[in-house]
Amino acid sequence: MKDQPLVQRDLPYGFDALQPAMSEEQVRLHYFRNQAGYVRRANAILVQADHDMAKAPTSVWKRFTFNRSGAELHELLWGSLCPGGEAPSDRLVTVLVDLGAGSAGLDLRDAALSVEGSGWACLSYVLGRIEVHTVKDHDYPWSSHIPLVVLDVWEHAYASDWWNDRKGYVEALLPLINWRYVEDRLGWAGVL
Repeated sequence: MKDQPLVQRDLPYGFDALQPAMSEEQVRLHYFRNQAGYVRRANAILVQADHDMAKAPTSVWKRFTFNRSGAELHELLWGSLCPGGEAPSDRLVTVLVDLGAGSAGLDLRDAALSVEGSGWACLSYVLGRIEVHTVKDHDYPWSSHIPLVVLDVWEHAYASDWWNDRKGYVEALLPLINWRYVEDRLGWAGVL
């Protein structure tokens, strides 16, 4: 079976919808330059490998997975956030507590601030529990983790708006978490 090209979906809201956490300029830059670049490079590598990554040399596979993961993490980022935020339902709060993530928001904040260099803070479903963890670059453990919320803490994600104030950026993003999206993803995973 041939590997299919990646497709970049439209944002689920306007480019100005995440202000002041992310300016319209920052969202456009992120969407059209960063995410689109990952999609374009991953698809170019697929063509180079004749759409069969299973037969690609390791060096080609590594470049492909880096770009594919970058594209997919950005897609998840846009779903993880929503204008004005979305409060978790009582049902979701109960599930999060039952699965060990009663302080998910605070833990996610701490994880985002602990990333050294480039990476992501993630809230994921892992083997029957919720885990807050960090990801270096785009090395998300796709085979064992189901991402629920991802926060991009690469410097390019916030530098034009926040300079080097990662804490300010993260604290501005947290109220925008789309908890309905988390609930939908847990439903997709068969938890709800």
